Amino acid sequence: MKRAVLAALVVLALACGGGSGGGGGNGPASCDETVLVPPESPVNLTLESTPGTGTGGSGGAGGLTTTTSFYQGRTYTYSVYVPSSYTAAVPTPILYALHGSGGDGAGTVAAWTTQADAGGFIVAGLSSQISTQWHSVDDATTLDGMQLELDAAYNIDTTRRYLSGFSAGAHFSYLMALEHPEYYAAFAPIAGGNLAALPVPRKIPAVIVHGRTDPLVPVQAALDARDELYVSGHVVVMRLCDRGHDWDAASDNPFIWGWLRRFTLGNPS
Repeated sequence: MKRAVLAALVVLALACGGGSGGGGGNGPASCDETVLVPPESPVNLTLESTPGTGTGGSGGAGGLTTTTSFYQGRTYTYSVYVPSSYTAAVPTPILYALHGSGGDGAGTVAAWTTQADAGGFIVAGLSSQISTQWHSVDDATTLDGMQLELDAAYNIDTTRRYLSGFSAGAHFSYLMALEHPEYYAAFAPIAGGNLAALPVPRKIPAVIVHGRTDPLVPVQAALDARDELYVSGHVVVMRLCDRGHDWDAASDNPFIWGWLRRFTLGNPS
């Protein structure tokens, strides 16, 4: 599989709030959106990504399912939503969505189903071993296990795997995406700001969504992550909204997917 277990133990959690997110908060907020492209970046933002190489999996169930499995000594549960447009004959993109503190994979997947139908992608949500946090060894291992199962069950496009997360899940998405930029085409942290070590071999694009008045993860954490990524050569798309620690799925998800789908493992390479 793509990753060795991280040498350092990292536990990512928020003290309160979090949950699965996606509830919409108090309704649509005013948002500003910016795109930062380093001068040396080979990315082409005008391209619509086309199917790449598939995993060749088959036999997976359609619609919404929840599965409990066992991998490398750990039992874990995950939910998957497969849009009706899916066919095993065509390699299909997938979004791995990570829940916030106190949430679970089912709730996070539920927040993405409308956009998955519109965008024609599979969405999968792992439940962390401890619901209030993500652990760099235990949850990285079960994330591997889930991904191996899904590769076998569905024809996943290996050039269009994406990662997103809300709150504590966003923190973990930074860690996983920057540890494995050769696996994920791009990533989208929502209300998180735990930037992992830079530089990394491939300049994986980031789509950052954050609230200006977030009381749990101050907006400066997201701005610092944006700046560090950009200076290190990454394309960064940022959406700043007039709200607190929240995720408005109805508004944020079309924005996030509209950008994620432009990136593949070959764009940028």
